Amino acid sequence: MSNAPTESAPRKKKKLGNFPIWGELFGVTLSLLVVGLYGLLFLISYQAKQEVISNIELQIFLDNFITSGERFRLEQSLATRDYVLADETDDGVRFVSKEEEAQRLIAETGEDFMELLGENPLRDVLIVRVKPSYVDTTSLNTLKTELEAERGIHEVVYMEGIVEQINDNLVRLGIILLILAAIITLAVVMLINNTIKLALFSQRFLIRSMQLVGAKPGFVQSPFLRRSLINGMVSGLLASAILYGMYTYSSQLFPKLEDLKDINQFFVLFALLILLGGILASLSTWRAIRKYLRMSLDDLY
Repeated sequence: MSNAPTESAPRKKKKLGNFPIWGELFGVTLSLLVVGLYGLLFLISYQAKQEVISNIELQIFLDNFITSGERFRLEQSLATRDYVLADETDDGVRFVSKEEEAQRLIAETGEDFMELLGENPLRDVLIVRVKPSYVDTTSLNTLKTELEAERGIHEVVYMEGIVEQINDNLVRLGIILLILAAIITLAVVMLINNTIKLALFSQRFLIRSMQLVGAKPGFVQSPFLRRSLINGMVSGLLASAILYGMYTYSSQLFPKLEDLKDINQFFVLFALLILLGGILASLSTWRAIRKYLRMSLDDLY
């Protein structure tokens, strides 16, 4: 009794450019997530720095003989100057009388120094908020010299030691972030490149077959490049969604993070991740296919 020949199921024909995507999506998304975390750290550091230096103030102590009219004109003049940090509700200049300052000191110390001295030795003061771009020792010393030369101003004071410490810390932080950026960029490029090379490995014989029948390199590469561009951008979108979810969850644990969020900067970061994903995936795919097109048949095996 002869066995009837069994029909094998038809093999699914490989389609050019139809390589496994899950490994590529996972690898590229993970790589972009690392880049995004670094970018998020940079944005948070930048916002924290801006918040700290936006609280730097000049204390302008006035002469005792200055009239209320002269003081008002000086206050109005200061409010129009380029280095003054103003917003919708505040022109950046605040007047504190010597009586108000005396009451504050008495409340803090619990001692009435005016009763002991027989007078109020303090001076009226104008407190000026300074724009972050002017918060360095050189600029603040220049402003101090210029202001002290004006009529009615006795002395200008700012927290010099704190400003120097802030600037030194920012320089050190900038160097550390720059080194980290170089290391992360190199690692991410290598990881994405290796991920896509592995994804394309199963297509190497199909690539060679197309080449042998006369297909030009551009024709062979185009479907792979289109696929990688889409996959890379999808990976960037996934990484952005994960990042936003992580930041939202962290903000619930640490509410201060919500104050440091700039939604416009977040959108720029997410757009860059999507663009970077598409570019890096396409470049890595182009390099891998170019390599397979140049390899000998023995090397392909």
